[in-house]
Amino acid sequence: MGGDEFFEVDHFRPVKHFPHLRTSYPNLYWVCGQCNRRKGSSWPSRPLVDSGYRFSDPCEEDLYREHVEDRPDGALNPITYPGIYTCEHIRLNRPALTEWRRERRKMARNLVVLLEISRDLKILRGQAADPGQTQKYEAQILTLQETVARIRQRFSL
Repeated sequence: MGGDEFFEVDHFRPVKHFPHLRTSYPNLYWVCGQCNRRKGSSWPSRPLVDSGYRFSDPCEEDLYREHVEDRPDGALNPITYPGIYTCEHIRLNRPALTEWRRERRKMARNLVVLLEISRDLKILRGQAADPGQTQKYEAQILTLQETVARIRQRFSL
């Protein structure tokens, strides 16, 4: 959401709590700047960790497969303690993110349609007898390919 310029490096295990990991490469994660600021130097206490509450580690597990369900309204429904802790502390259900998830879902459906149209245009291009018509199909196919590439990049599809 927002592209590469909105990402930054995070100390997954905050320096405040884990000073010995300040320069540990495996502790440095590429994350959304807003999520990073919301997480800040917070870290669950030992009693919370012992109860199962912790941040989901994006380099060790898939939050979306293991800890949350993606609802049709774009919100995340936590299904585990790490899902609850991560969603609450990083505010993963803030309006901008739920809107982005809804838009991503819509673009994924549109992408399927665009790929079908591109396939059909390639068939028509192959059947065209008129060179002018062939060029027209080529231009349309190129435009669709560029659009598909932009959608895939923007929505990580």
